Amino acid sequence: FTHKNFIAEYGYRVYMGVPGHLYYISSLPKQTAKQTKLTAGTKIRLEINIPSVSTLSTNKMFEEFIVGKYEGDGSWSDMIWKYIMSHHDWEAYGIRQYELDSALGKNDLGLAQVDIAQNIHGRLVKDVLELVGATGFYARKNMHLWTNTTADGNTGITTYQSPNGIEFRKGKKSSEIYKFYDKELQLAQTYYNSYAPIYTPSSAERRKTERILEVMEQKDRTMLRYEVSLRRVSSVGNAIDRKYSSAGTPKKIYLTDILDNTIYSRVPQRVLKDGLLSIFGSEIEKEMTNIIIGEDEMTDTDILQEYSTKGLKFLGIKYLLDKGMTNDALWPHLVKKGGLNYEVVRR
Repeated sequence: FTHKNFIAEYGYRVYMGVPGHLYYISSLPKQTAKQTKLTAGTKIRLEINIPSVSTLSTNKMFEEFIVGKYEGDGSWSDMIWKYIMSHHDWEAYGIRQYELDSALGKNDLGLAQVDIAQNIHGRLVKDVLELVGATGFYARKNMHLWTNTTADGNTGITTYQSPNGIEFRKGKKSSEIYKFYDKELQLAQTYYNSYAPIYTPSSAERRKTERILEVMEQKDRTMLRYEVSLRRVSSVGNAIDRKYSSAGTPKKIYLTDILDNTIYSRVPQRVLKDGLLSIFGSEIEKEMTNIIIGEDEMTDTDILQEYSTKGLKFLGIKYLLDKGMTNDALWPHLVKKGGLNYEVVRR
């Protein structure tokens, strides 16, 4: 498998599961004709993982490849596949389609998992977190809230939760997973997990990684990610084919369908919406604040009429938060650009 430094630099990872007898044969000083034939027809497991297509599109190595070396039809699937091939030439490695003895193409590897996500910024983060944490809004049968990595005394199964969010799924081997988690904290945790182990406990770099994680854990939450993972699970079916196919029998979905086919361009939005309806039922169709604080919500006009100048300041802050500005950036912005002192901003 590729090292984490490769993933950070090139934006994707590769894993190859190779049978043990291949390692043994390759270590022999001289191979027999039978051993050579056996090696040539061996089936291996090849996995290619792209953590984020949007992040890959801004990757420096990817941009340099597209500008200087790429030749193709300009589709996303073609650009990404040829970019991977520029670093991992499967034909040169002797890796071909199993039993077909032909070159490996972009649609020859089945899709194992597709993640669809939407980032939520500003004041809605608090409302969504409160809605997610509320009870009684789970409409779909057998849809469970997974809370911790711990044995459930009632059912005898193990439930799972990432350390910075919660998940909804239909059992341990669910092909559909709906997640709400703190994206900023997840990035800090990933940074800590990647770099903290390689430094000694007393080193400055290790203290730096620990400090970054500590600060992220304590700061006000400013970005929440809602993510749906569609997976191919042998025992429960293929959620990718099921969700991307129209009414009727699910069809086989390929990489080119996900990235290039405009017929499926609205599927991600529909999957995210259907997921919310499955978890929260009709409650999600109400105004978010009505669920949390009741029907008597003040409109912007009500705020201005009742609080005058102070109400205008509040609406200004609300506007900046809705535009994605974080708390850390908001305070200096109001002081420097708005001419307010810190005490006014605090109140």
